[in-house]
Amino acid sequence: MKSSAGVVVDLIEFDISDELKPIVSEFGYDNNGSIKITFTEVYQNLSLHCFFDINKIQKSLAEFERKLKSKVQRLLPSHYNLIEEDFIKNLHKIDLVEDDTKSSDRQSDDTKTQDNKIVYQRKYQLGFILYEAVIVERLPKFVFYDSGTFNLIDKIEVANYTIYPADTIISSNPIPYSFESEQELADYLELAKNETFDSLFEKILSEFKDYVNVEEHNQIILSCGILFSYFQDKFGATPYNILVGENGSGKNSALLVFRLLGYRPLYITAASAANYYTFLGQIQEGQGTIIEDEADNICNSIEKKNMLKTGYSSGGSVPKVGFTKNGRRFQEFYLTFCHKWFAMEELPQGKNNRGVFDRSFIHYFMKGDVKYNIKDVLKDKDSKSYQNLIHLRKLLLAFKLVNYDRKFPSVKTNLKDRDAELTHPLLNIFYEGRNFEKIRLALSKIISEKTSTKSNSIEAMIAETLRQLIENKNELIISISNDAFYSRFKEVSEAKDYCFDESNSTFYLPDGTKISKSKIINLLKSKFKAKLFRTNQARGFTINKRDIEKISKQYDIIEEIIVNENQTKGTHSPDAIEEDEKQMASKKKVTEVTEVTEFKDAIPHFDEKTSKDDNQRRKEDDLTPKDKGGNKDTISSKKENEVDKNNESLAGPNTYYDKEDNSTNSSSDTSNPDNKSNTNSTDLNATLSNLRESNNSSITNNNTEHIGREAKEELGREPLVSNKSTINQPESISSKEPSHNSGSTSLSSLSSYNSNSQQETQSNKYKVISKTIYTPLKGVTGVTSVTALPPQYPCYFCGNDYKTGIDFDMELHLLEKHKQQMLRLPIKGNLDNRSEYLVQLTKKKIRDESTVNVEGDHYEL
Repeated sequence: MKSSAGVVVDLIEFDISDELKPIVSEFGYDNNGSIKITFTEVYQNLSLHCFFDINKIQKSLAEFERKLKSKVQRLLPSHYNLIEEDFIKNLHKIDLVEDDTKSSDRQSDDTKTQDNKIVYQRKYQLGFILYEAVIVERLPKFVFYDSGTFNLIDKIEVANYTIYPADTIISSNPIPYSFESEQELADYLELAKNETFDSLFEKILSEFKDYVNVEEHNQIILSCGILFSYFQDKFGATPYNILVGENGSGKNSALLVFRLLGYRPLYITAASAANYYTFLGQIQEGQGTIIEDEADNICNSIEKKNMLKTGYSSGGSVPKVGFTKNGRRFQEFYLTFCHKWFAMEELPQGKNNRGVFDRSFIHYFMKGDVKYNIKDVLKDKDSKSYQNLIHLRKLLLAFKLVNYDRKFPSVKTNLKDRDAELTHPLLNIFYEGRNFEKIRLALSKIISEKTSTKSNSIEAMIAETLRQLIENKNELIISISNDAFYSRFKEVSEAKDYCFDESNSTFYLPDGTKISKSKIINLLKSKFKAKLFRTNQARGFTINKRDIEKISKQYDIIEEIIVNENQTKGTHSPDAIEEDEKQMASKKKVTEVTEVTEFKDAIPHFDEKTSKDDNQRRKEDDLTPKDKGGNKDTISSKKENEVDKNNESLAGPNTYYDKEDNSTNSSSDTSNPDNKSNTNSTDLNATLSNLRESNNSSITNNNTEHIGREAKEELGREPLVSNKSTINQPESISSKEPSHNSGSTSLSSLSSYNSNSQQETQSNKYKVISKTIYTPLKGVTGVTSVTALPPQYPCYFCGNDYKTGIDFDMELHLLEKHKQQMLRLPIKGNLDNRSEYLVQLTKKKIRDESTVNVEGDHYEL
């Protein structure tokens, strides 16, 4: 037989009993999963179809009965019983059909597994690689960026799926990212490497101010939202932005700026929930963003309201059930998470809207003058203003591709729960950047307005009433009568009785809101865990004092967001890391000049020329090094048997240069170490005093707040010096760069003393005077530079695998090899501060005769 659509339908005919034949002329089951029954003239030759699920016989049979009795008028119960009996007798025929259908479905499924399902996406992440749909030379492509290079592909093939770019040359909503050629795309990727989150935020804010007139803190947050939209899927939650204002206040202009600069915005109005989740798809979250204009009735639809309430956080989905051609059910899940903007003339009232507004930042717009009209600019595509917007739009996508693997810190503030979820993503992106303080203050203002509104809610008034009633009670479970509660509630809320309500069951709040006592009781039970009681004397409820104390905190007004630096975890902001890299690069440049890093464990070689040069320099008033590059011979490591000869060239007058009076003091030659008459105790005390002040100044200038109290006390102690040698202060003890006079350079080799084997080898040549200063037994009567003399100390992370006695060298090693490890330590400041702190802490522990082990056995920070 044929159906009404002309499609051949096979009917499995049932055996009809003799009792039923006068009533039914045709009875069977077709391959669409439906029961077909045709009556005789007794029931006007009616023909009916009813879907029947063999896996749910009782339910399907009840549905079959209901449909028959509703369609066939005056169907006698005895006739229906005959139909049901014959149907049950023929159930085995349906089982056979189902078995054949299942076999056919399995074969069909096997065929489908061989052919991947085709889907269209605007972005797709596979592992650590991000694919973005773009138009290059008028053709849809996927672009991905990996290891400093980009590639273009036509499709992505994964298990059971073949993914094609969703954007085409004719796409208009959302606007596709279009590049004239591969070279233009490559140029933008190169430009993006020179941008930071701060620089792009400043460019977005500048463009935003040209088209939108709104308060500064609103401009800052909306500009942050544009940049945040490109990295929305890196965070667990996103704030919504709701723009409220009269006609002509500039709401639509702000939406149009976001449409052009934001990440793939779908610009719509009067949209249903299905429009939302169809755009966002089923594969991966964050396929774009959504802009809805004229959204005054945004929460009238229950489905749309619930979708918006789940769509602010990652993981939200809407389940939908469909049917196959064979009548079988299947279930699909549509994603809801993305950044969203709404515009409306006024905020709708009512409890149905509170859930969405609680997930949003509210921005109030008023009429004002702007530099350009965005609608005119969008029509003039040859104008410079339009080209600037398109340029910034392409640059933002390129920046996302280049920086998508960035790790953001986890900022900790005084905010909790929903407020923290909405603000922390923006704070995390800009943490320690130059615009962080500006963004923090802008968010503080919007949170202050948000919490102020919440503090005026009915729930806040109830919480304040309860707090006052339990304030002087010592019990944990407190009983409160209804009369006492309502009397205090009227005082707190300044509510008035409804004059026409003889039962006194209704209040009017100062803003005109009408609230009943039954509503208040429901709030007490649902939100404050109140348990009602009734006695002969009164009615009331019991409440837990701890619950009220916790709940009351939800309605406190937060005036300012305060960042807890000690609890903030994770890597630093991208801009802060880039700033550290610039500092490290500058250090590398200094290293290339001074070549200090080549000292390490080497003992330099000194020839006669070096000794003569040393004596010549000591006679000059100006001690500024003239050869900053250094002598390669003084840097190269030589054999130990040359040390004795070199020590002889080091003997001679020692020079002390005083910056204040520009005078030069010389000590006489005391080759005999037993000659005590040449040691001037007054000069020595003055020198040590200057040394302590210089050390303290050096530490203070490098953020001593990051160094522990014990370390600072240890660093301020006098070094233990033998009375047989005179210590001369270097030119600048506070400078991080080592001295370049030859005397200092020569004696820096003596700092290679550390391990036990070296102590045994050098036992006949050196005498330990203190933990920090060493002098030879012969040839040297004084130390020219203190900065070169401390013993070698090991790396905080490498242990004894890397050692040096030069602070600058160790800091550079930490910055080059252990940047990420330093960022994980609970230390304040940027990488430069952290490396310096670890160096000072290591030296302190060396003085305490402690050892530094490899990572995992750190001493307390």
